[in-house]
Amino acid sequence: MKISVKDIKEKYPNPVKWMSFSDTWQGHYCVGGALCLYLKDVGEITYIDSFPPSHLLTVKLCICNPQLSEEQANNFATSITSHNDKGRFKTAWKVLSKALDSKE
Repeated sequence: MKISVKDIKEKYPNPVKWMSFSDTWQGHYCVGGALCLYLKDVGEITYIDSFPPSHLLTVKLCICNPQLSEEQANNFATSITSHNDKGRFKTAWKVLSKALDSKE
C-alpha cells in the first residue's frame, strides 16, 4: 500500500507532543498517531493509538513499507517519536516520509 505524508497531513495536520493521560488528550495525536489514524481510515488496521509507543509504530511502518527490515522500521519509529516529543514536528514528518519511501 502506497501512503504519502501529504495524504496523512491533509487529514491530520496538527500533531502535538505527548501529554500525560487525562481528558485533555482526547482528539489529539502525534505524527505516529496520525499515521495510525490514517491507516484505520483506509481500512488497513482496526486498532489505533493516537500516541503509539515506538514498538507499535514499528509494526505500522512495516505494514506501510514491507521493504523495511524490523530494525530499520524501529530506528525510524524511535526517531519519529523522539522528534515529535521534542515538538520538532517538521522533522518527524520528514522521517516518516523517509520511512514510507525507503527501499531498504
